[in-house]
Amino acid sequence: MKLYIVLPIYNIEVDNDVIDTEIISGYKLITNRTFFDVYKKEIIFNENTDVYRSLYEDILIHQAGMPFTRTRAEYILIKEFKVEKEYDFDNKLFNSFMNEEKAKLNHFILLLRLIQKGRCQVNSFYIFTRFSHAKGEIDFSTNVEDIGSLLSSTDEIVHENKYIVSIETIEKLNQASLIVQPFSKDILIPINYFMQYYRTNSMYDRIIKLAIVLESSVLAGIKEELNYRLKIRASNFLKKDYRKELDMFYKLRSCIVHNGTIDIKYFDSIRTIINDKQCSNSKALFIFIGDYMEHLVRDILYKSFEIFAKSEIKNYNQLFSSVDNEILEKITR
Repeated sequence: MKLYIVLPIYNIEVDNDVIDTEIISGYKLITNRTFFDVYKKEIIFNENTDVYRSLYEDILIHQAGMPFTRTRAEYILIKEFKVEKEYDFDNKLFNSFMNEEKAKLNHFILLLRLIQKGRCQVNSFYIFTRFSHAKGEIDFSTNVEDIGSLLSSTDEIVHENKYIVSIETIEKLNQASLIVQPFSKDILIPINYFMQYYRTNSMYDRIIKLAIVLESSVLAGIKEELNYRLKIRASNFLKKDYRKELDMFYKLRSCIVHNGTIDIKYFDSIRTIINDKQCSNSKALFIFIGDYMEHLVRDILYKSFEIFAKSEIKNYNQLFSSVDNEILEKITR
């Protein structure tokens, strides 16, 4: 008997030479059309179920004249298992099996987001056998209404970056899988908030999520001079001067936390940083967060995983204490 796990993936573009190939852990990436043309007759034995109707809504192929009511997934991760007998959806064996697969999917989505920008998103995953089916969410799922939406201002519309899946992406993914191992409780907070960053369309909420990532990683163990220490530690860790960007980011974070809004005086400075003096305030903020701060946070997390994988350092307090020592050595020299 066969069991299938199906995970629709949103807001991605896929090169042709990657389609229908294994991406990671036995999961193949296929188009929604391939699912309907090839897999549906193998997997779906009863279309009159809530589970199939939900999947159908997720991957429905848009036709000419069809009203746009919600974002659909054009691509799907699918994995086939051969099982000796039908799983009982309540027994320990099935729960153990599903926890293991959910962990793989969580890890996979984290890897994708660490190696490339673009708003790769997922919502529900589905399980099908000949006689049974189920629907669930991985830990890093995004609400359907927040997937692929547009962030708009009064004068223009900005689009989310699409995630590009290519041969190069898969090569980076395999490299990252050797570095980004299942993580300990010491680094759960920055990772969880980095993933929560992908769950919201609110720019204010995105800023707060990224701020928590930085404060629980770069500023681990620090309770004073936060803005200054953030700029110095992060710039030294990444071997690049990010003081201007981080200074602005921390001002935005403080405005939101303490005043509930962003002071309009900061937008000209943001436009200077992104080198676009003509764009609106909302677009400037969107670009600054998505192309500058998200990139910086991703680099910090990935580089830290590289260090955790090959050294005795296993948490952010230890890591950035060592960065402080390097800074002190530079000063004394």
